Amino acid sequence: MNFFSLEKNRFHQKACENKKKRQSVNSSSQIKNQQIDNFIEQKSQSLQMDLDLSYTKASDQDSFQLNHIPKSVRANLIGQLNNKYGRRSLQ
Repeated sequence: MNFFSLEKNRFHQKACENKKKRQSVNSSSQIKNQQIDNFIEQKSQSLQMDLDLSYTKASDQDSFQLNHIPKSVRANLIGQLNNKYGRRSLQ
C-alpha cells in the first residue's frame, strides 16, 4: 500500500510538472503573439500615415500645378483625357 502511494505521488508530480511546462509554453507563446500583433499594428499605422501623407502631397502638387494652367486649356485637357481613358460601354 505504501508503494502504491509513492507511485501515485510520482505520477502526480510528473503530471504537475507537465502542466507547469504547458502553462509556461502557452504564456510565452501568448506573449510572442501579442508582441507580433503589436508590431504589425505599429507598422500598419505607420504605413497608413505614409500613405495618407503621400496622397496629401500628391493632391497638393496637382492642385498647385493645375492652378497655373488657364481654364480653357484645362477643360480641353480633361476632355481629351476622358475621351482617351474614360469608361466606355461595351457594345
